[in-house]
Amino acid sequence: MMNSVGLKYTEEKKLLLKKYDTELNIYANDFLHGKFNLVSANLHNYLPSIPFEDHNKIFKDLLLHQELSQVDQNFEESLYDAEFENLTDQTWSLLRNGGTIICTFHTGSYRLINQFLIKNQVQFSLVIASNVLQAEGNSFQRLYNKYSPSSRESEFQLIDAEESTAGLKMLRELKSGRSLVIYIDGNNGSGKDESVNNNLISIQFLENYIRARKGIAYIAYLAKAPILPIICERIELEKSRLTFLDVITPQQFQDREEFVISATQKMYSILGEVVKKVPAQWEGWLYLHKFAVPTPPSERSAEFVKEISSSGDYFILNAIEYGVFTLLNKYFLFMKRTYESFMIPAELYELLFRSIISPLQINLLDEELKNDLIYKGVILIK
Repeated sequence: MMNSVGLKYTEEKKLLLKKYDTELNIYANDFLHGKFNLVSANLHNYLPSIPFEDHNKIFKDLLLHQELSQVDQNFEESLYDAEFENLTDQTWSLLRNGGTIICTFHTGSYRLINQFLIKNQVQFSLVIASNVLQAEGNSFQRLYNKYSPSSRESEFQLIDAEESTAGLKMLRELKSGRSLVIYIDGNNGSGKDESVNNNLISIQFLENYIRARKGIAYIAYLAKAPILPIICERIELEKSRLTFLDVITPQQFQDREEFVISATQKMYSILGEVVKKVPAQWEGWLYLHKFAVPTPPSERSAEFVKEISSSGDYFILNAIEYGVFTLLNKYFLFMKRTYESFMIPAELYELLFRSIISPLQINLLDEELKNDLIYKGVILIK
C-alpha cells in the first residue's frame, strides 16, 4: 500500500502532466514564446528531420521533464524505482576507489545521479557553473545531508567550474582519491577568460557543429583518470534508467591533443544518440545556441523567389526559418538558422505574430514590404 509520501510524489507528477498537457499556451506568454523560438531554432539546426509542427510539443515536454527532475530530487521514491543498466563489478570498483571523472548529461531525471552516488557513499565533488552554484548550491548541500548515511561535509564538495583555479582544484580532488561529477553539456569551465584558456574545440554534434570545452578530457589526460559516462532516461512517469557506459581512458604514450579531441567527441556522440532517441528529455535545447556554430543561410535563387511568390490571398510567417519576439517593449524578427535578430516595427510584429496562429490577408501588407518579406523567405503565400 502506498504511504503518504509516495502518494504526494505521484500526485505532484500528475499535476505537472496536466499543466503541460492542457493548460500551457506558449503564445500567450512573451517570455515563454521567446524561449520557444530559441529551442525551435536549435531543433531546426541540429535535428532538422523533426518537423516544425512537433517543436511545440517537444518544448512543452522539455519544460515538463525539467520540473519532473526537480520533483525526483525531493523524493527518495524516484531512486527506489530506478533501473540500473551495465552496473558491473568493474563500474562499482571505479566508483568506490575514487579518482574517476563521472561524465554525465542533462537528460531525463539527471539529478538522480547525485542521489545514487550519495546513497552509495561514493565520495565526489560536483563541478557546476557559477550561476548554478549561486542559485542551487545550498540545495545540493541539503540533498547530500538528506541522503547521506554519514552527512560528513568532507565527503561532498562543490567546485565553481568558471573560477580560474577550477582546473587545479579538480586535479587535486582526483589525486586525493575523490571522484568528480561533471555535466559536460552545460559547457562551462575552466575559467571565464577564453583568450587565456583557449579551451574550445569544434566538434560534430547531431547534424551540425558546436564549440565544446575540452577541459574535462584535458584534466583526465593530466591525471590519467578514467572517464565514466552515465546517461539518464525517463522510461515511465515514475521510473528512470541510469546506464553506465564504457570507460574512456587515456592510453600510455597517447598524444594529448589526440586524446582530448577524440574523448570530447566521444562524449558528445554518446549524448547525441540519447537526444535523437528522446529529444524532449534533453534540457540542453534551452541553451544550445550559446555554443552553436551557426550555418549561413544559402543564397536564394531566382527560381526559389519565383516559387514562393506565387499568387495567393493569404500569408503566414515562415515559422520553420523565422520567429518573432518582444523584449523590453521592442519587437524583433529572429532568423533561426543564424540566431540573428532584427528590430521591426510593432505593427509588423503584430501581423507576423498573428499569422503564426492563422493565415492573414496579404493586402494587410503594402506592396514593397510584401515583396521584401517574400524575397527573404520571411512569409509564405497561401
